[in-house]
Amino acid sequence: MIPQASGRQLDMFVGVPADVLRTEQVADRLQLSPVTVRSLAAAGRIPATKVGQVWRYFWPAVVRAIFERSIEVDGGNGGSTQHRPGVTAPV
Repeated sequence: MIPQASGRQLDMFVGVPADVLRTEQVADRLQLSPVTVRSLAAAGRIPATKVGQVWRYFWPAVVRAIFERSIEVDGGNGGSTQHRPGVTAPV
């Protein structure tokens, strides 16, 4: 469980805002696999910054990118492409 401070969640790293997420956290929120999230980040389809070997995502920028443009992703169903114009329930 992530501790609370002043009503905001804190990341496990001291000083890192709750809006800065790891790949697994973004994948969980978007209902995608971590591999798909990393692929989207590497292709520049969602905003991310690589810190060493690890991707970091600013959640408000990811949401903005999703709603500003459609993102085609492999939903993990054997390679077929799903059109996701935003964050929706699983298909």
